[in-house]
Amino acid sequence: MLRSLVLAAAVLVAAPLARAQWSTDPATPLTIADRPTGQAQPKVSRFDYGGGYISWLGGGGDGYDVYLQRLDAQGNPQWGADGIRVADRSYSSTQDYGLDAFPPGDAYLAFRIDVGGTAQVGARRIAPDGTSIWGDLVASADPAGVNSPKIAQMTDGGAVVGWTSGDGALRLQRLDASGARMWGADGVAIVPPSGVFFIGGLVSYGSSVVVSGQAQLSFADRRLWAQKFDAAGTPLWGTTPVNVSDGTTGVLQFGYFPAPVPDFDGGAIFTWYAVSGVAGAQSYVQVVRPDGSFAFPQNGAEVAVTPGRVRVAPDIVVAANGGRDGNLVVAWVEETPSPSRQFSVVAQRFSPSGQRVWGDGGRVVTPLDDAQISQVRVTWTTEGGPAVAWATGMAPGPMTISGAITDFDLNDFYPPFPIKTTATSVSRLEAPSTLGLAVFAWADGDDPASIQAQHVNWDGRIGPPTATPSVAAGPDAQATLAVAPHPVVGATTVRVTLVQPAAVRLEVLDALGRRVAVVTDGSLGAGDHVLPWDATGLAPGVYLARLSVGDATTARRVVVAR
Repeated sequence: MLRSLVLAAAVLVAAPLARAQWSTDPATPLTIADRPTGQAQPKVSRFDYGGGYISWLGGGGDGYDVYLQRLDAQGNPQWGADGIRVADRSYSSTQDYGLDAFPPGDAYLAFRIDVGGTAQVGARRIAPDGTSIWGDLVASADPAGVNSPKIAQMTDGGAVVGWTSGDGALRLQRLDASGARMWGADGVAIVPPSGVFFIGGLVSYGSSVVVSGQAQLSFADRRLWAQKFDAAGTPLWGTTPVNVSDGTTGVLQFGYFPAPVPDFDGGAIFTWYAVSGVAGAQSYVQVVRPDGSFAFPQNGAEVAVTPGRVRVAPDIVVAANGGRDGNLVVAWVEETPSPSRQFSVVAQRFSPSGQRVWGDGGRVVTPLDDAQISQVRVTWTTEGGPAVAWATGMAPGPMTISGAITDFDLNDFYPPFPIKTTATSVSRLEAPSTLGLAVFAWADGDDPASIQAQHVNWDGRIGPPTATPSVAAGPDAQATLAVAPHPVVGATTVRVTLVQPAAVRLEVLDALGRRVAVVTDGSLGAGDHVLPWDATGLAPGVYLARLSVGDATTARRVVVAR
């Protein structure tokens, strides 16, 4: 009789992998780039078992250029040391830029580039083999000036780029699969009633795109707004952008431009903090539905409401299904007011209607301490729950990076663990905002800085991806269950391994416990069994694969995505 079962994730690859490169030692994280001229501003694409991309700005003789590295799931760099140079920007200063990629496909980048003494929007589409599909593409030559371009790839192989124009407007341009402009020579513009629109970010859905930014109508009136455009560049959320935060609960921090997170359904998810009074600050969350309406109260839901705390710099992640199954988690820096000023990391989980699942105070990830905490980032591990990371210390002094993960049922956080212990400064800690492998990257050191990265497993161990957590494991485990590729998009396979012959039933349940599929129901012999399962007709979301062997039953979460 089987007393317990173990669930194990299968990492499937097309060819044997080289030696695993994600480090298991927090004193020596994986170095992505360490050219002596310095590196800055890393960005991380979504990672899965096909790998992913990390980009950065690298110093050189004529300024900071755009670099890119592709890594496999084990952390092996695919393009040699220090990656490839994507573009020569010809600027001695850095500026924000955009990266978008869905592994194992192409990487899309947008950045400000100098062409003949004029600031323009550069865009590149890089294939997995490192070749540039678009060449030295100029997406726009905005005569008013270009600042902080962002990019979102489209399903047709093209992309939408957006930037803050020197005339105070925000401008967007759509490119087809060959890189040709589709929205006229100058694209479409969003003109503020006064002041300046600063771009926050882009997220795409098929042929439409959501853009966000800060509307700085005056120094004391800074708001968060969003707009959605269709394939022709027509605004879908009204003639004026949607006010996600209209200023009544406080103003956005100066120079703070929250980006949208996809809700997997055509809308967008936002988190931000607003400042009110001399030292007050509160963090909020809002889900904007595909039609532009709000799922949470006007101006968002407060992440926590216990008194006497300042809540800043939130970061948010969603596993799938737009958080409609309660898989929407935000983490932030929580402080006690001056003069005591202690710092902690706190997290909150939201219901589909905006209720605080983890109570009015949230879940404490790491308790209050005198040490400065910054750069909180949260992502979602493919085989587990949310993973939170943060930097402790203050530059240019020594800074460490720690992390924490939730238990398998998303009820609480396990004790923190080290991600980086070396006594160097940390800047621009980054992670993907959707479900995948939990990869964190940052600029390490001061002069020159290197780009470093680390992968965090579902159980809090750093290093290469390992097995999924067990919900009913024991020393005499007799069977394993794995789903790959995962997350599931259409057809996939389920691998069942039995130590001895048994009667097996494998079924899939939705979030309400309703059976949506029976993968197999019958006798199987000892050994490996690869069973096909087609999830094409299922809505995106989190499901439960339940395996019964004899009178023993266990289950694992399975994410279905578009």
